[in-house]
Amino acid sequence: MAVNYNHQLTGLILGLCLGLVFFASGCGGGALVGGTSNLQKEVDVLKMEVADLRDRSRLTDVGGAGPAASDVRVDLDNVRLAVQRLTENVETASLGGLSLRQQLEYLSARLDRLEKLAKLQPLSPDVVGGSGPIGPPIVAPGPVPPTVPPNSPTPVEPPENVPYVPDAPPPPSRSAYDEGKSLFDQKKYPEATAKLKEYLANEPSGRQAGAAQFYVGECLYNQNQYEDAILEYQNLVTGFPKHQLVSAALLKQGLSFQALGDKASAKLFYQKVVREYPKSYSAGVARERLKTI
Repeated sequence: MAVNYNHQLTGLILGLCLGLVFFASGCGGGALVGGTSNLQKEVDVLKMEVADLRDRSRLTDVGGAGPAASDVRVDLDNVRLAVQRLTENVETASLGGLSLRQQLEYLSARLDRLEKLAKLQPLSPDVVGGSGPIGPPIVAPGPVPPTVPPNSPTPVEPPENVPYVPDAPPPPSRSAYDEGKSLFDQKKYPEATAKLKEYLANEPSGRQAGAAQFYVGECLYNQNQYEDAILEYQNLVTGFPKHQLVSAALLKQGLSFQALGDKASAKLFYQKVVREYPKSYSAGVARERLKTI
């Protein structure tokens, strides 16, 4: 696919170069009056196209033999011929402080570097002096392999070098928090509580400690153990006062008090959520609950 792209790109460059040759020939080799800025723009485009061809050649394996290397070789040679023809037609036109010849010599030098990058042989004198398009290079026949006498053992090819692929690392073990949260999602609340408390015992300041504390309260709330749930939610509020689940913990404390029949305490917690977290989802629920008390 990269070689096909180089063909298309080279066609664009050749069309641009031939257009510049026609324009320069019409000027008779003298100063370019009224067309200098346009010619400079076209030369700048040519520079960018050559740079793009260089970058694409880096992605193409053209260092060896084969159709791909031959095609890229032809593309590069045609671009070089176009630059040389343009150099012969324009001598003294000044563009941006540099003569057109100087700019084309710069492009020619970049093509030299591109050839070295692509590991291609330089142009032969016959190709440089030619005027027509360049055809595929003629590949000289290689040496004739020696004849293998009959009944001789078949040579064994050496094994190919197989790159070393290290064993894939084992998957990371799940933390007690991950296991507890998974059990909570499965509504296995006693097992989830045990795992979450295990995580808190081992990592009281861990990255998931605040969430673990909240879900301990949730496990108890979902088992209608409201008094214990209120205490666990309070551990989150006091131990992790800036945690994003604090507003939810305050709301659940209000819901727990309301479930226990203590409407006065529930009202205080609902008001606290609305006052301290007015834009939170929990505040919206608290406002609705306040209407029922």
